[in-house]
Amino acid sequence: MGKNKKSYAKILPILAISFAIFIGTLGALIINQQISVVADKQEEYLGNTLGLQLAKVAKTSIINKDILSLQIELDDMLAIDGVGYVAVYDASKKILAKAKGPIKKNTPDNLGSRYTSPIAIENEIVGYGLIQFYDGFFINNFRAINITIALLFTGMFSILIYASVKSGKILSLRLNR
Repeated sequence: MGKNKKSYAKILPILAISFAIFIGTLGALIINQQISVVADKQEEYLGNTLGLQLAKVAKTSIINKDILSLQIELDDMLAIDGVGYVAVYDASKKILAKAKGPIKKNTPDNLGSRYTSPIAIENEIVGYGLIQFYDGFFINNFRAINITIALLFTGMFSILIYASVKSGKILSLRLNR
């Protein structure tokens, strides 16, 4: 019976640590998945919107055959955060103008998904606008949220473990009296 009384000082912290590890891991996986889904949706919405904007801007330049103005517009689109590559193709998929941002990593191709929008004049496709973001740009913006949530979980579980150690010792002392 004496062994059971003293075991609370060991069992409660072990249970608290096991609970903290299990719930923390499960919570981190769920939250990271949700954040990834949100980042993917944001990238898709922005990619489609910028593709449509590029098609609208390129339409005038294609009608006027003004490639220089089109190149200036493409260079301006590179100033948007995360945009790594912008191009306009004619209907035969020949490049009319393109602009590529600097490579930010040591890999030669660090561009993510392509977002293409058709350029139509009077219901006829005369070209395509292409936008590509840097790979991982959107998920990197959510990294601060991941770190904050991890610190919050760590703080909560540290308090839980500390409380279980204290209550385990107190419970063992009371049972020993």
